[in-house]
Amino acid sequence: MSNQVPTIITILGARPQFIKAAPLHHFIKSEGYFKEVLVHTGQHFDGLMSDVFFRDLNLDIPKYHLNINGLDREAMINQMEAALIPIIDIERPDAVLVYGDTNSTLAGALATKKLGVKLVHVEAGLRSNNLLMPEELNRIETDLKSDLLITPVVEAFDYLNSDVAFTSKKIVNCGDTMLDIFQISNSQFKVPTMLDEICLGNYFLFTLHRPSNTDSEVQLMDIVQSLNKIAAHHVIVWPLHPRIKHIGSASLHPNICCVAPLGYLELMGVLEKCQLVITDSGGLQREAYFAKKPSVILRSESEWKSLISHGYGKLATAASLESHVAAQLNFSGTYDENFFGDGNAAKYIHMALVNFLK
Repeated sequence: MSNQVPTIITILGARPQFIKAAPLHHFIKSEGYFKEVLVHTGQHFDGLMSDVFFRDLNLDIPKYHLNINGLDREAMINQMEAALIPIIDIERPDAVLVYGDTNSTLAGALATKKLGVKLVHVEAGLRSNNLLMPEELNRIETDLKSDLLITPVVEAFDYLNSDVAFTSKKIVNCGDTMLDIFQISNSQFKVPTMLDEICLGNYFLFTLHRPSNTDSEVQLMDIVQSLNKIAAHHVIVWPLHPRIKHIGSASLHPNICCVAPLGYLELMGVLEKCQLVITDSGGLQREAYFAKKPSVILRSESEWKSLISHGYGKLATAASLESHVAAQLNFSGTYDENFFGDGNAAKYIHMALVNFLK
């Protein structure tokens, strides 16, 4: 371990992690207290799901890029863990930092603890209570292995402090770095030129990527059928995830405008001008709240329970999608609850890291 400038390895692999990591990455650089080594597992390998986010968010080029993707969960985690162990061994960090709940998150946790290095989990303590969801398994195991648990919301902090499995660990609530970057980048949000005409009117933003919704052709077509009914009355902008880029335009209503995946600044630009969000994304649920847009969540549960309990998001199935969209169009919440902190999460996380590693 370094006796001078402490070293932190940050492991990233997916679009949401690039967004979450950006504010802390920039704060670490501005303060100069830590040396940060970025590792990109390659989990999101498509340029439109990876490279564009590094450009939009002004993230440094990772020192290591593992290019591991396109595998099932177990194989991906195993390969990532095996590739991360020698990197951690070479860099000899004072701590390894992982974000969220992806396969990259758990692989980083497993590799870190095998080498006896301190592990920090940003976005700890969230639970959907659905053990069939791979992300739920990833976040639980990562929390159990972590030495410092940094929560984004008070309910996650309270949960960890109430569970005997975590009460001996250091737990700090710092807020959500996704709110930081949303506020920092707001003036740069832009609507893609190809959508200018559509975005002059009312439209919905729709995204879909979870295996539970996309791996089954029957489930996917049920969602598309409901989406087509909604599109009879509303224009829908759909940035297609690489997982479902095969979907044919012949099966879609003409009012559904499919586009390639959008970078962060463009996606947020489209979000800010939309009327309503339909998604299965955990990140876009929060970003919809930041932009003061009601949302319909194509899932049976959400780890962001406050958004659901206060009505900002409504859980839906393919069968109930149309009625829930109609209900959310009449939602009149105030969007002034302080669920996600005050926009200074990166500063508070940096303070927690300094205190933790002293």
